[in-house]
Amino acid sequence: MQRKIESDLRRANWRKGIVHLLAAATLFGSVSLSVGLAQTDSPEAIRAGESLFRGTTRFEHGGPACAACHAAASLPFPSGGTMGPDLTHEYSRIGLNGVRGSLQTLFFPTMAPLFANRPLTTDEQRDLLAFLKDADQGHYPSGTPTARFAIVAVIGCLIFLGVTWTLGRRHVRSVRHALLKRAMQKRERLS
Repeated sequence: MQRKIESDLRRANWRKGIVHLLAAATLFGSVSLSVGLAQTDSPEAIRAGESLFRGTTRFEHGGPACAACHAAASLPFPSGGTMGPDLTHEYSRIGLNGVRGSLQTLFFPTMAPLFANRPLTTDEQRDLLAFLKDADQGHYPSGTPTARFAIVAVIGCLIFLGVTWTLGRRHVRSVRHALLKRAMQKRERLS
């Protein structure tokens, strides 16, 4: 009898917890969704967010630029840093509330010390959210620019080898010619 009562209480508490969780999620989602969608689609906010992400505009409280660690495919080559994850498709992966919550708290272990005393302002959060939403919906490929670096490196090596081969042949000819001349002079002296 005691076990049945405890079991029923656990089920009731579990159901009550689920109901509270759903109610909070619905309330938070509807309030923030209406505010977020009304402000994130303006081209000015997207440009401002890109500028903040790249670091061409400094954060009001002095935090480091996002591109120092993160990449976004909508940025020009090399698309940002590679220490942190690529944020190109983060908006579709975790959604509006996930991105908004991440920008509000910056609770990640590596970011928390950097932004502990430098929180993002509401306008900065809005602009970054607009930029990340645009980057996600811009159909940009995600990933690091390693392939581009490799192609540039190969082309650079080929150019370097070509220049070295061209200039080196002249040098080898002149050295060979001087050695041959000395050898001939030595042979003549000996004969």
